Amino acid sequence: MGGFFGESEAAVRSLSACAAACAVPALYGLGRRLFGERTGVTAALLLALNPLFVQHAQNARSYGLLVALTLSSFLFVEARRHPSSPSGGGYAATTGALAIYAHYVAAYVVLVHVAPSWRRDGVRSSARVSPCSGPIAQKVGGR
Repeated sequence: MGGFFGESEAAVRSLSACAAACAVPALYGLGRRLFGERTGVTAALLLALNPLFVQHAQNARSYGLLVALTLSSFLFVEARRHPSSPSGGGYAATTGALAIYAHYVAAYVVLVHVAPSWRRDGVRSSARVSPCSGPIAQKVGGR
């Protein structure tokens, strides 16, 4: 029984490669939103030309899908911080759940998305959820 892409080795690998190709525009959007147009283009170009990323994108595994969904989740979390896009939280939750379904390591990313929205005592903070890891936290926190 043939799938949408077929049953050959190239067909199986192409599905993973298509999922990984979706990571490039997601990284562009995230880089543009956080740091500007030039950074978004540079980051997307570096990802698209990264030999390790291209190699893993051609494997018949979920690594490319994981990268695409994780970057999309970060992009939607960042979009949620702005009042002009109130539905970003729903999209972030959906892509986060799909990323966890694709690979269990994505649970750590979702934890990073959710952690800033809760205080120590468990009461919801007034601050919006934001990505908080490394230089992204400095940039987002500096606004």
